[in-house]
Amino acid sequence: MVQCYGLTNIAYGNGLTIISDEAFSGCPITTLALPDTVKSIGPGAFNFCQQLAGAQIPYGVTNIGSSAFSRCSQLRSVTIPESVKTIGEYAFYECGRLTFVAIPRSVTRIENYLFCNCDELLGVALPSTITSIGLHAFDGCIVLPEVTLPSGVTNIGAAAFLSCYQLTGLTIPNGVTSIGSETFHGCSKLESIVIPNGVTTIGTFAFADCIRLKSVTMGAGVTNIAGYAFSNCRQLGNVILPKSVRSIDGSAFSSCTNLSAVYFQGNAPLVGSSVFQNDTVTLYRLPGTSGWDAFTQGVAVLWDPKASGLRTQGNQFGFTVSVPDGATIVVEACTNLADPVWFPVGTNTTEATHFNDTQAGISPTRFYRLRSP
Repeated sequence: MVQCYGLTNIAYGNGLTIISDEAFSGCPITTLALPDTVKSIGPGAFNFCQQLAGAQIPYGVTNIGSSAFSRCSQLRSVTIPESVKTIGEYAFYECGRLTFVAIPRSVTRIENYLFCNCDELLGVALPSTITSIGLHAFDGCIVLPEVTLPSGVTNIGAAAFLSCYQLTGLTIPNGVTSIGSETFHGCSKLESIVIPNGVTTIGTFAFADCIRLKSVTMGAGVTNIAGYAFSNCRQLGNVILPKSVRSIDGSAFSSCTNLSAVYFQGNAPLVGSSVFQNDTVTLYRLPGTSGWDAFTQGVAVLWDPKASGLRTQGNQFGFTVSVPDGATIVVEACTNLADPVWFPVGTNTTEATHFNDTQAGISPTRFYRLRSP
């Protein structure tokens, strides 16, 4: 580290190949123009350069070390060439004015804390080569509205998107096998999430305090839902738990004040305490499932709706739907069972209600099924 309290500009020699560790840490430089001969930027090389507004990294650099530009509080733009293969953890940590970064295809990993607390980050372009998102990688990116994760991503680290308050859109790739602790904790504008079939574990506080989360589609591979995973998801209306679920830890769905129904597709899971604390929820189980006598978090009602009393009148077709304990039942129809496209045609919520399909006369054949919301 050099003593550079008044240094604002640097003239680099043409033969320079390495910017050593913490070489200009804390220097008040305003611009960065490295020669094309540079191959490596060491850890902490420009850490805490609080007057640095832009960094154009020359082609030829292969490595950007850990914390290389961390706490450069005025850094607004950075250009990373295709020659860069690795970007170390914390490299842009707390670069509070950084608004957009394009990661080159030569990089395969977003390391731990890479963009943590980049308060004004509005966008990041991730190439298809990325396979891993590190711990706390985007933690505290409070205005980041959307991230497109490449299909090759298999790992999303704990707290990767913690406190991304403006995040509204994100698709979890099919190759991901676990959702770590606090991965999406506090993403208060996230409204829906699809958890792919490869995911087996949903970590502690993974989606806690996602106060606008309304829809969760849980893949067929989930076996464990950890404690407080969906705690305080106030807009979550109903949840379907796949038959793969074996355990639900304490307070997993606590304070989900709008949660009205949870549908268990398999046998009763092992449960911790207070799983549904502060909720007004009805639990439903399917016929033929077992273990409910030992279930300690409420009585699961048998979900076994039936259709009876088939009738026709003019071009309308109807029947009576028997609904368990006032549950919501969606009636769907299709016209071809060989290649079915099901679409909703009615919803019933009373214990026994009549359904009429006013559009039945449009097609010569029509099939119906009943499902939960």
